[in-house]
Amino acid sequence: MANPSLVVPKLSNFSYLVVALIGICHLCCSVSCSQIRCLEQERALLLLLKLEISTDINNDFPLPLPLPPPKLSSWNNSGNHEDCCSWDGVTCSSMSGHVVGLDLSSSSIVGGINGSSSIFGLRHLRSLSLAENLLYGSPFPSGFSNLSGLTHLNLSFSGFYGPIPQPEISCLGLLVSLGLSNHGWLLPPNRSSSVDLGKLVRNLTRLRVLHLDGSDLFPGGSSSKSWSSSISELRDLSLANCKLTGESLQFPYLLRLKSLTHLILSGNNLAWNVSGELGFLQFPSLMNLQLGYCGLYGRFPSRMLTMPTLQKLDLSFNYQLTGTLPHFPVGSLLQFIDLSGTKFSGNLPHSINNLVSLQHFDLTDCNFLGLVPSSIDALTELRHLSFYNNSFSGALPSLISSSKIVELDFSTNNFSGSIPLSYGSDQFENLEMLHLMKNNLRGKIPSALFRKPSLKSLRLAWNHFDGQLEKFHDPTALQLMEIDLSHNELHGQLPESIFNISTLVHLELASNNFSGSIKMTESMNNLTTLDLSDNHFQVEISGSGNPTTLFKVSHLGLGSCAIDSFPDFLRNSSNMNYLDLSRNKIKGKIPSWVWKLGNGNLVHLNLSHNLLFGFDKPGNMFEGQIPPSICQMTYIEVLDLSTNHFNGSIPPCLASLDTLAVLRLRNNKFSGVLPKGLAHNCSLRTLDVNQNHLQGQLPESLDFCKSLEVIDVGNNYLSGNFPAWLENLPLLRILILHSNHFGGSIGSRTPNAFPALQIFDASSNDFVGKLPSGWFRSWKGMMKQASAAGSHQMSPILRFNYLKLSEWYYQDSVIVTIKGVEMELDKILTIFILIDLSGNRFEGEIPETIASLQSLYLLNLSNNHFTGHIPAVFGELSELGSLDLSANRLSGGIPWQLTGLTFLSVLNLSQNLLTGEIPRGNQFGTFGEGSYRGNPGLCGPPLHESCSDVKSSSPHTKPAQAGGWHNVIDWEYYRVGIACGGGTGIIVGILAANLVLGNVFVWRKPRRRVRRKAIRAL
Repeated sequence: MANPSLVVPKLSNFSYLVVALIGICHLCCSVSCSQIRCLEQERALLLLLKLEISTDINNDFPLPLPLPPPKLSSWNNSGNHEDCCSWDGVTCSSMSGHVVGLDLSSSSIVGGINGSSSIFGLRHLRSLSLAENLLYGSPFPSGFSNLSGLTHLNLSFSGFYGPIPQPEISCLGLLVSLGLSNHGWLLPPNRSSSVDLGKLVRNLTRLRVLHLDGSDLFPGGSSSKSWSSSISELRDLSLANCKLTGESLQFPYLLRLKSLTHLILSGNNLAWNVSGELGFLQFPSLMNLQLGYCGLYGRFPSRMLTMPTLQKLDLSFNYQLTGTLPHFPVGSLLQFIDLSGTKFSGNLPHSINNLVSLQHFDLTDCNFLGLVPSSIDALTELRHLSFYNNSFSGALPSLISSSKIVELDFSTNNFSGSIPLSYGSDQFENLEMLHLMKNNLRGKIPSALFRKPSLKSLRLAWNHFDGQLEKFHDPTALQLMEIDLSHNELHGQLPESIFNISTLVHLELASNNFSGSIKMTESMNNLTTLDLSDNHFQVEISGSGNPTTLFKVSHLGLGSCAIDSFPDFLRNSSNMNYLDLSRNKIKGKIPSWVWKLGNGNLVHLNLSHNLLFGFDKPGNMFEGQIPPSICQMTYIEVLDLSTNHFNGSIPPCLASLDTLAVLRLRNNKFSGVLPKGLAHNCSLRTLDVNQNHLQGQLPESLDFCKSLEVIDVGNNYLSGNFPAWLENLPLLRILILHSNHFGGSIGSRTPNAFPALQIFDASSNDFVGKLPSGWFRSWKGMMKQASAAGSHQMSPILRFNYLKLSEWYYQDSVIVTIKGVEMELDKILTIFILIDLSGNRFEGEIPETIASLQSLYLLNLSNNHFTGHIPAVFGELSELGSLDLSANRLSGGIPWQLTGLTFLSVLNLSQNLLTGEIPRGNQFGTFGEGSYRGNPGLCGPPLHESCSDVKSSSPHTKPAQAGGWHNVIDWEYYRVGIACGGGTGIIVGILAANLVLGNVFVWRKPRRRVRRKAIRAL
């Protein structure tokens, strides 16, 4: 019989479970009590690695500061830090104690990692990250074959350059995640990482994440049929900025990656036609699709935006990509939509409120229009919202539910009304950027915006805001860095407390009605941009308390600030690149230190409309001459010394300034010749020397300046034949040769002459001969089709944007002659088309090809020797508002087709040999006797000569209509002409009445150059 003491009692299943749990708890306790510490050999390797790695950063290295603290500071062999498993970035196995993870990302490492690095002695590593470091002087190390157990390798943006060790990495068959992205733009030339994608991933069948951004992918590798088959289970693929094309990355190979959730191809010139489905819908789990800057074109399938899994869509800056927004379904997961820089158009759908997760919505530079639906106010997760440069209208959305909004940009639209009070409320506690520039907004600016502690950038320029600015009660509590209130209707005194905002670096208040005295003080020393121009300020530039220098200012606008001398505090300004002291009362000479501002980096200098007459004497030079030291400004782009009293010759060294884009010396007393020897890389865009005493010929080296848009040399003593070589300038839009001594015949050397010309004034010269009939066929800039094609891209006012990444621009102006009166166009409308060849000795018939210039507004061929008939085809110039053919030898009748010119408000056919009855109807009912005087053969109203004795109509005169002539102005036709002309009739009508359109036109008498007062209209 068995020994009772050895009998094992029978246990229930529940009892077994209890016993097992007790055992597990005992085991865990044992492990905890004897915690695994790192192995001595691996700790020694890590300490050696710390000695090898360099984190000494050169001050000259281009870094995005501030840098994170290095993780290696916790790696030491003393005190409580002996266990390497507790060091920052180190992960150990809980079972063996081996180091299995090493994360040295963002550790400010600049060197010390190579093929012999101690890293490659850590043979049990499964995860290694050296991402986001500064190893820009180091090639990719070898030795990865020693780490055969790696499942995660991240070298992205570490700074390594050159060939990737593909054979070693491709043998890491356990890899699940591989990151080899780089910042190509920070790498030395020809040192980008080269990758044969097919060879790299050939053995990496377990790969789920692959990032190769910024690498040079071999076309052969990326287009091979094997690469996508090898990694068919890939979830995350990022190949941004890899110099791929549509041929090297063929879309069918991507379709093999059915499991993709993230696809990033931005910055490659794929040039895919996306019309149709394109196949993206075949990725059933796609969450993130980024195709920005890919050259996509065609109509993007709107169904993509309704994919049930899609969370992020970036199609930005595909300039030929079109599309519309769909009806968004309930339950959409979209968080990020960026369509900026595309041609998406239409209205915002009311279903936008179904995007309950939307955080980033960017429609910058698209073609959307209409009202913003009120349903957008329901979005609660918005952080970034930009509708910049569209055609939205109506009131601004209140966004009352978007309490998380950080950046809001509705600039350059047609919004009207006032700023919603919600923008300044405490509800928008995270708002950092509010940009509402270039709209039609009115009313007062909510004072709460200037008390919002989160706000950093406030731009409200180019609106109609009025009222006064209130005092800033606690400016030290604000974080405002940018305030732009320019080009509004604000008035009153500027609160001095605005200069006590310690964070403020950018302040623009130009073109308002502010008044009062402003004293330049030390409190302005933090400002880099200050523009007070065109107000009613009295700026005090001297006296106690003024700064000795504005050390940081780079953009200073003090135009029309009642300044009577050069501000001495500018003398040592080393950062200056923009200085505007125009329209002041500064007398005397320009000090020599002006040319040294910004250490020679000055880009824009405007000293026009002052009382200056000379320069500090360099040697024995005459006081009024420009000194050669002006050419020390080697970065100057805009130089405006117009409307002063300078004399002498123009320094030849100006021709060698290859950065100079705008040179305006108008209305001075310069003499001599224009500088010759312009460089082949000439950047000149505007040359304006009108109203001086220059002689000689136009330098043919201007032909090197292929960016020239404006040449105005009128009212000088220049001579020589017509500069036909200017026909080769592809962008030339304004050519003014008025009132010089040019002579000879006008002939064309090229079949594509003047393709962009919009204003041509060669009047009051000595040109002779016939006008070449084929000349005008190539003037595409005056034809309707060409004008319409460029209307979306062109600014309505001709201007030059300098400092290309800024919004600053220089506005061109020229002088033209209308009805014998010189007129200064201070804003050159790009729709203003003019030809003036009057006051020469042209002969022969007027070319009918002029009728192909359908956008022509003003045509003046008066005071020449033209013969023959008035071309009947001129009736096709539907935009013509002013026609002057007087003082020629034209014969025959007045073509009845001219009565179809419903915008014609100026007509002068006097002093010719015209015959027959004057046509009737439309605008012809508005012209007086002076339009026809001096033609003995003409008859009928408004002349006193009766046509009762005329037996037959002239072949160029349409027979009178039944009902006879009514000697009254047909205001119905006149009103319709204005209404249908889109403003054209208004412009020409105002020209005819010697009025001014806004502040656009300033009238001058010819030759005497006496400025008349501007008369405001409208």
